[in-house]
Amino acid sequence: DNVLEVGETWTYTATYTVTQVDVDAATTLTNTISVDTDETDPVADTEDTLVDGTESFTVAKEQTAGPTTVTALGDVLTYTITVINTGTVSLTNVVATETYPGPGVGTLSGETESANDDDILEVGETWTYTATYIVTQADVDAAATLTNLISVDTEETDPEADTEDTPVDGDESLTVVKTQTGGPATVTAAGEVITYEIVVTNDGTVSLNGVTATETYPGAGAGTLSGEVESLSTNGVLNVGETWTYIATY
Repeated sequence: DNVLEVGETWTYTATYTVTQVDVDAATTLTNTISVDTDETDPVADTEDTLVDGTESFTVAKEQTAGPTTVTALGDVLTYTITVINTGTVSLTNVVATETYPGPGVGTLSGETESANDDDILEVGETWTYTATYIVTQADVDAAATLTNLISVDTEETDPEADTEDTPVDGDESLTVVKTQTGGPATVTAAGEVITYEIVVTNDGTVSLNGVTATETYPGAGAGTLSGEVESLSTNGVLNVGETWTYIATY
């Protein structure tokens, strides 16, 4: 009869669908009911529901191009970094920082968003970064695993990081070519002088240190070996591709 009689109870049911804005705001949801009648002033009641979303994301780094084992100067390593919001709260001020394994040139491209371009890592959204690193001679000579690290931080979370390792296995190799460059093609008498040129080339991918040339002469005659003449530098290191030349006489 649409009359709330003495002692009578009327029951209403209300529903509210939570929005992402509600979760991101992280403030208590207060729902108010107000009931008025012709005979009374309005009477109200509220019900509070706490909001506690989950701030969570994952970072995965994978080498997607370049050698699986570094062997030489100039090798280029390419990595793909995938960042996914696995929580229930939008993440803001996302900052990715790349730590490269050595002194080589490294680059990190900006993220490519999968859903939109609002600079917010939304729930379920994936951002993809690309990093590259160009291997140096120092990396190859050190022969230590190259560890490339990505760290991602947001306004709402602690940083998350992931690394990718690439082993290094350079090629230590040299060639020695000795050629007679002076003196008779056929020895006929004591006192004849035979001159040799010795060419040493680093034909590998690793710098060579402590290079020592030892000449073994064919008999009891006087022999001499001149010091090397470096073709690229004077640092005492037989660099990759470098040639040293010695002169020997007997």
